[in-house]
Amino acid sequence: MLDKNIENHPFMLMNFEDIKPLTKDMANKILKRVNNTGEIRSDSPIELAPKEFYCTSVFERSLNLINSLERIAFTIDFLKRFPSPKTYEKQGINRFDWLEYHYSYFVITYVSLYEISLILVNSVYRLGIADRFCNNSTIRKNSWVKDTDVDNILKELDNIIQPYRHPRNLHVHRGELPDIKEKADYDFWDIIQLLEFSNQISEPIVERKILQDAYASQTFFLTRNLTKEIENVQDIVSKLLTSLLPIYKKKSTKLQSDY
Repeated sequence: MLDKNIENHPFMLMNFEDIKPLTKDMANKILKRVNNTGEIRSDSPIELAPKEFYCTSVFERSLNLINSLERIAFTIDFLKRFPSPKTYEKQGINRFDWLEYHYSYFVITYVSLYEISLILVNSVYRLGIADRFCNNSTIRKNSWVKDTDVDNILKELDNIIQPYRHPRNLHVHRGELPDIKEKADYDFWDIIQLLEFSNQISEPIVERKILQDAYASQTFFLTRNLTKEIENVQDIVSKLLTSLLPIYKKKSTKLQSDY
């Protein structure tokens, strides 16, 4: 579950309050268009004031970060449960396949948190760098960011994600699944895989209940380890939002006064 302290972080709350008037105005314009033309969409772009554009841009990037954190938290629930096993097994999907699938998604999303954070920093600082070019060189070495609290927190985030980078790259670029066995008893996973394979090609070697208990034991250690890592990364993201808050305040206030 996503930490409520992140959802209700002062940075998120202030940014949300800033875009409320814009959201209401956009909704009124859409309703007016529907009443006049019967159409929801329009070819004419909505014109935004500089502050509106800034706050909207920051909101979109911060929401991407929060949603990604929420999705990796959801992974724990998926890993704990294997709903309708008979239905999935008819499709050739056993519980180990289910675990590997959701763990792979966890690894990909976990690593993406760093790049998403770089993009958010770019937006808050108004560095003007295209999202696809946001990396260590363009963001952390930028003179506005380098050696600041934001830079130090990004370094901390980079370090905590580092162990997952290689497994993520092998999965994305070569199709090799991240090794879920490293997160619990390695040899025990091999035994479970062997039993699952045997059950698929012949009569079951052990009763289903025994196999379920084996999964329950391994899944307990797996989810416990991942939960700790999720909590750690959420703490770092919370620190990042705290460090970005005064910068966001300063930028949004100046845009309001200048235009």
